[in-house]
Amino acid sequence: MIDEVLRQVTGSMNQFFRVRFGLSEDVVVLSSLVNHDGSPAVLQDNKIVATLLNIEPEKITTATGGQFSGAGRTSSVNAPVYVNLHVLFSGHFPAGNYAEALRFISGVIAFFQANVTMQRNDAGAQAPELDKLVFDMQKFTYLELNQVWGMLGAKHMPSVCYRIRLLSVNENQLREQRPAVSGVQPDMNRV
Repeated sequence: MIDEVLRQVTGSMNQFFRVRFGLSEDVVVLSSLVNHDGSPAVLQDNKIVATLLNIEPEKITTATGGQFSGAGRTSSVNAPVYVNLHVLFSGHFPAGNYAEALRFISGVIAFFQANVTMQRNDAGAQAPELDKLVFDMQKFTYLELNQVWGMLGAKHMPSVCYRIRLLSVNENQLREQRPAVSGVQPDMNRV
């Protein structure tokens, strides 16, 4: 589910970049920056790498489960979980192409400025979890930025981080199923 949403976002961004920069191939890739062994995860230069930094619960939205009746049975399901994703977009360009990395990071910012939200009915949006996503640019202090790059195990690159808000996780799995109560008759003889 998270992968589908991030593929949708990066796919939409690639479409935006094709028009904006006249490209014929995808520039935005969904990947970590460094493999577990410390080697670079992205071997091609001139890419924008989208990396998931963190998943956090959405604290504003509360949802409750529900009960449904039908066919003589009552079923209950758990409430959906709403999460926020923090995604880092990094310019993976060779040293001699630093200005180009900045141009594409500016393109990422322009994409999110033009697409503050994304809904299921937006062009190409296929992920069923994508009811409505809201994109917010995140601010890091220098210390936090240092910690992020240290955590990733990579050297600093031109980058920008966005929070993708209100992703719904709902498996619709039945929690419980019971026969429905019917035909309850009050006992009038009880005192």
